Amino acid sequence: MALNNCLAAFYMQKAAQAGTEAERAPFMERATACLNISDRFDARDTVTLLGKAVLLLMEGKLEQALYPTRAVLETDSKNVVALIVRACVLFRQRSFADALKTYQHVLRLHPQLSACDVRMGIGLCMARLGHEEKAKYAFERVLARVRHTKVQEFNESTSILLESVECNCYGALGHYSSECGQNGSSGKCKNGSAKGRRINQAGTKAG
Repeated sequence: MALNNCLAAFYMQKAAQAGTEAERAPFMERATACLNISDRFDARDTVTLLGKAVLLLMEGKLEQALYPTRAVLETDSKNVVALIVRACVLFRQRSFADALKTYQHVLRLHPQLSACDVRMGIGLCMARLGHEEKAKYAFERVLARVRHTKVQEFNESTSILLESVECNCYGALGHYSSECGQNGSSGKCKNGSAKGRRINQAGTKAG
């Protein structure tokens, strides 16, 4: 069962990295098959439930994704993955305030958590709620955590988020919120600066 869960996680990661739906589909099918096997061994296993939650989230089945997270949180109310999946679902459902509370709850429970996705989620929620300065601060915290790493692509992506908040341009924000499944509209920057145009182009390419 543990091996099947590991394979499912591997296939989901490959699916997330796939460039097209055609490339993504085979990995999603393999992940589903692995989780179905694990489910037959023990339908209440925490890792299996979390795998199912993530898979359903990736498939856009939001309400269904909440069921396995609830099962996990009933026995482990501080489970990070379950809480983050819940926050992502809330974000996709445009419940930005509730999603923000969930992300903040994760940080209160695990203040030393190194996962940048939590602070990124906080920043996206703040931006959607119109709190641009707070969003900028959240993205700056993400940058501070990755600045000395080799994850250059992620670093550059976060920089685009910061700049998009600064010029009130939500094209790039829409792309990154799609990581939680919320496709944003490609907004126009209020000013006509070169920086604003570059961000709009980045958001268009990303979307």
